Amino acid sequence: MSRPRAPTVKAARSGRALRIVLLFVVGTAPVFVFVDTASAAAALVSIPTGPFVDGQSIAVSGSGFPTRAQDPTGLQIIECSDPDGSPANLPTDPSLGCEGITVNPGQINTDSAGRFHVSYAIAALSSSAGTSSIDCDATHQCVLWVGTDYNNAFLSGPHAFTTPFRVNANPATAPSTTSVSTPTTVVPTSSGTTPPGVSSNAAGVGSLASTGLPGLVLWLGGLGVPMVLLGLLGRRLTVARARTPE
Repeated sequence: MSRPRAPTVKAARSGRALRIVLLFVVGTAPVFVFVDTASAAAALVSIPTGPFVDGQSIAVSGSGFPTRAQDPTGLQIIECSDPDGSPANLPTDPSLGCEGITVNPGQINTDSAGRFHVSYAIAALSSSAGTSSIDCDATHQCVLWVGTDYNNAFLSGPHAFTTPFRVNANPATAPSTTSVSTPTTVVPTSSGTTPPGVSSNAAGVGSLASTGLPGLVLWLGGLGVPMVLLGLLGRRLTVARARTPE
């Protein structure tokens, strides 16, 4: 009756290496999940620098929003008040701080990366004149809210506010074109809103922020290396066992 054969040194080392790779795969998986979630939550919106004129069409661009496949109904844009242009005064309730008649008339669809670029008509609004419940004019600053559903997910869904702007009633004071000024990117929190106490111009002037690599690429890049290592170790174990004498 033969005794069980003790494992060889080579097999023991291969076993330890295999356990290390497995620990690496398990430990890094949450990291890739976090990166993918964070990149999907960073909604940004850019507009030209104001002031604008009542009825003027401006370019509105955004990134970090759900793709058309994820949100077939498209995005919404609505004009909201922002007294003194302060992040602390951004509206929290669309029924109190925004004007429903300013919602974009057509559907805004994003591309496969969650980006969009549309034209939007700015409106001068006056509570004293009875045209609106909010004020957006040469002395009262406003913002644009962009998101998936301003009625039911104003702050809870993917959204972002633009930088504050004023609306002049006199066309003579308006910019000659809508593309003279370079777009300014807002600085949202993870939910897309500008944090209180932080200047809305903190990001400076520039183009849309990059949302990074798509989540699928991150997963493939992160899991590809461990899978290759696992394959090589499995092959070494097979060869080592084949060479061990019975």
